[in-house]
Order: sequence, then C-alpha cells, then structure tokens
Amino acid sequence: PPRAPPRGAPPRIRVPKHRLIHSGSIDLADYMENKNQQAPATSTVPKTLRLVVELPTVKKSSDVSLEVTCDNVVVEVADKFYLDLPLSYEVEDQNGTAKFDKAKQELTLELPVVPKPPVFRPEAALAEQAAMEAGGATGGAPDEDGGVSERGGESDDGE
Repeated sequence: PPRAPPRGAPPRIRVPKHRLIHSGSIDLADYMENKNQQAPATSTVPKTLRLVVELPTVKKSSDVSLEVTCDNVVVEVADKFYLDLPLSYEVEDQNGTAKFDKAKQELTLELPVVPKPPVFRPEAALAEQAAMEAGGATGGAPDEDGGVSERGGESDDGE
C-alpha cells in the first residue's frame, strides 16, 4: 500500500490533466468536385489551439501563474500543479486569451496560430506540368468524363 509522505516533506507537485484541441475550418466543396480529380492539398495548420487545463482544488485565477511564448505554455499553481507544454505550432502569444472557470476549476486558453503559407511541393508541380504537356501533345482531347486519355502522352515525332 502507498505510504503517506512524511511530515515536513515538500508537497507533491503534479502535472494537471489537460487537452490540446486544434481547431480550424475546411471547405467541403473542395472534396466534392469531381471523382477523377485529385484531392486538393489542404493546409493542416489549425486556426487556433485551445488548451483546457483541469485544476481541481484551485479556487481563484490569481493562484494560477501562466506564461505563454510563441511555442510553449507553462501553467503553474504553487505547490500543487506544474505543466510545461511545448506547442506543435507557432502561436501569436500576444493575442491569446485565458479564462478560468471557477465552477469547473478549468483554465482555458485560446491561442491563435501564426498562419503559414502553403508549402510548395516541387513533385506535385512537376506532375501537374507533365499532365498538362501530355494533354497538349495531341490537342489535349479530354475523355467525356473530364480525364485526359492515356494516348495523350505519346506524340508522333517521326513523320
């Protein structure tokens, strides 16, 4: 059986239960265009990160020490809780919000993610260019369903 800490021992500091939620938006129309069309390259960067930290026994927000940087969050309650959480995305640390719910004893942080431009993928651009050139070699007659025929990639150079 676990033993009680000896008298005079420092209090046990725990990592609080927490959830990090990535939230953003997608346009479903991007996925409903044409069954032969390749899925669009969507950005997987969320718009915001929401961190919910459960702080049982904490009665007021002034007991909570909070430090937010562009890539890290530290939540501390003296002698009770300590959370040092590296973030997977860079956030706008000056534009976030924090709210402590006394009834639920939860701290909720809303941190806007720094928007990143879409990553240029050379292999995708080359494949797209090759497909366009293949379609243009024989006049680019698309099939009735919108796909380019396979014979479009061959050209008769020996006339």
